[in-house]
This record gives sequence, C-alpha cells and structure tokens, in this order.
Amino acid sequence: MNLVESEVQLPVAAGVEGFIRGIREVLRIPRVRGFAVDMTGKLRVTRHITEAEEGTDKVIRRLLEVNFDDLLPSSILQHIPLECLSYEHEEGAPTLASLLWWATQLLFRVDSTPDIAFAFVAHQGGTVERLLQGRTKLLGVPVLFDPGVPNDRLLVFTVPETTSTIQQTRHVFGISLP
Repeated sequence: MNLVESEVQLPVAAGVEGFIRGIREVLRIPRVRGFAVDMTGKLRVTRHITEAEEGTDKVIRRLLEVNFDDLLPSSILQHIPLECLSYEHEEGAPTLASLLWWATQLLFRVDSTPDIAFAFVAHQGGTVERLLQGRTKLLGVPVLFDPGVPNDRLLVFTVPETTSTIQQTRHVFGISLP
C-alpha cells in the first residue's frame, strides 16, 4: 500500500457547516490516515491506497460529488425576502471608497434592527470581489463570495446572535452597485 495526499477546495461561503460536511465525507472514505482543513477551505487528505487504486483519486471524486448548495448564502434568498435599499450614488464604475460608503449605509440600516450583522455576501468574481482585491473583510465584517448571488449586489445577512450560523438568517438587506 502506498500513502497518497489529495487536496480539494471546500466552498468557504458554506461556512463551518460546509467544512463539517466535507469532513464527514472524508471520514466515510476507507483507509484515511489523516486530514487537515485550513481557514481558506483547503482540505488535505492522506490515505493508504492499494495498487488497484493507483491513478484514481477517490477522495477528490467523492468530495466533488458533495452538494454544498443548501449551505451557501444564495440558498437562503429562496426563503427570506431580500430588502433592497436604494441610495443616490455617483455615476460610473464603483470604487473602493464608494463600496465602503454603501457598506456603511447597509450596516447603519442593519443597526436599526434587533439582529446582529453576520456577513456581507457578494458575487464570486463580481464587482465587489474585484474592488476588495483579496481582502476578506469590509468595515471589519467578513465578506463571503457566492456565485449564486446577483453580480451587481452587495448583501448583508443578519442573525440573532454572534454565534449563529448563516442558515439562521433573519433579514437580508442589499444594495445594487452601478
């Protein structure tokens, strides 16, 4: 038997529950020697393989078959109405400064609710991600990137307690970017 290491990227926007789902799947794979998950969502799995398994990677194949969609913020939008806020903003392409202003307006709106802001959510590969240039927080609040969120929106999800998961969202506020 040979020892082989595999690596797969878990969807960070799925949060802790997504990491746990990925780990559950790893624990179902035979002959796993060890695994590690880092904060960027990289899951590394070390396992023994037989000669017959050479050239195949059951770990990667199994984890790629796992459905994380129900844990992503965009799945919540099917159950909770999105309250879009409109603000006057300058014409033209958004800048980081204008993004910060819009984010401040969203947090100000959230502060008037009994909930606590949980996270900003934006489209993966969209306007917000480009403006943040690799940053993971906006005004000290985590930013999650989900390909299921509309490209032109910055959303903020609110939950009842700081220990709540995004699946316990009470309100979703959003603003359209130009």
